Amino acid sequence: MQPIPLYPIFAGYTVGILASWLDISTHYSMILFMFFAVISLECLVICFERKHQSLAVILNVHVLPKTVVYGADIFCVICPFVLCFWFDLEHLTEQEQWDHIKKNHPDYVDSFRSIKHFDIYIRTLSMVICMICTLLGGFILFFLFLFYIIDLFRIMYLLKPRISNLNYDKHADAIKSLVVEEKAVVPRSARAVSSIMF
Repeated sequence: MQPIPLYPIFAGYTVGILASWLDISTHYSMILFMFFAVISLECLVICFERKHQSLAVILNVHVLPKTVVYGADIFCVICPFVLCFWFDLEHLTEQEQWDHIKKNHPDYVDSFRSIKHFDIYIRTLSMVICMICTLLGGFILFFLFLFYIIDLFRIMYLLKPRISNLNYDKHADAIKSLVVEEKAVVPRSARAVSSIMF
């Protein structure tokens, strides 16, 4: 599914399998898109956190209390559902969308009639807060990711003289694997979240 913004209106439509084959509306395609993007980023950060903590325990440095880890895990499970539910509350009915187009953008009525799936959103305070929360959550995940990766390299440097070369190589390979996965997931998820903003 690929979202396509409709400037200058805060609107868009989707093309791809969800729209053409499964006849899923733009709004619900965007909710799925948002949900999987957030889950992907959260899972990536959790993988780095788990690896970080497995090495932090060896050196007894930056070890997070179990309550913090469990609380963050619960928050990561709840957050995508709350975000998607909040975004769903901002959805206008089809009649409200047509009324908005006719009232505010009468020149575009014929153009919108030619699009099978489209959705228009109104910039309400609730929508702006939802988008700010999405961006804030993205920044928090990004900074957590940066902290974990920088601290992982620092821990690996301190750990090298303390463990065998074989164990060190295993930990280094695991970190390399996470970094390669990050390079694949982050660009897709970043595009996904940014396209939600239309």
